[in-house]
Amino acid sequence: MSALHHHHTTPSPEASGEQIFFVMAIAFGVLMIAIIGGFFMPVGAAVGMIFAVLAVVLAVVGKFLARVLRD
Repeated sequence: MSALHHHHTTPSPEASGEQIFFVMAIAFGVLMIAIIGGFFMPVGAAVGMIFAVLAVVLAVVGKFLARVLRD
């Protein structure tokens, strides 16, 4: 038996800059689709839908960034 004990710890998965870029790009794409889709809707419904999509996208991206920036 060896006197040296090796403790293998698994490093926590870190988000790379590429992952952050793709999350931001997807969020931008979703917002653009919502805005373009809102063009074909009545004004009141379009504004409501766009703000709802914006709120959801900001919540999801905020949660992702909070997880990334956590110590």
